[in-house]
Amino acid sequence: VIFGDSRLDFLLGNGNKCFVEVKGCTLERNDIALFPDAPTVRGRKHVMELLKAQEEGYDAAILFLVMRRATSFSPHWHMDSAFSHALHTFSQKRGKIIACHLMFDGTHVWYKGRIPVIMQPSGR
Repeated sequence: VIFGDSRLDFLLGNGNKCFVEVKGCTLERNDIALFPDAPTVRGRKHVMELLKAQEEGYDAAILFLVMRRATSFSPHWHMDSAFSHALHTFSQKRGKIIACHLMFDGTHVWYKGRIPVIMQPSGR
């Protein structure tokens, strides 16, 4: 779905319309899923577009699909502070950040449930 200068993953509509961006999260350290695993200009751009969508009256959400055995999710502040700050701003402006734990058994992908999102950088 095109919005602004980006292509976002979904536009859901039943009442107020909601833009949704989906990100795959494969990095895990100390039971915490971290995104991104490399600097992501494109990822930050998507977050900024979702902020613009909110300003225009849309709902907005980012869904992180966690494929590791993590028990929580956090932005990877040390890898990409610009993305992490943008995501933090998004959360403070009531953007929805959802992290879901998935498991792949070689044939099927299983939904294992939501995991908590921790927005504060470690050491704060």
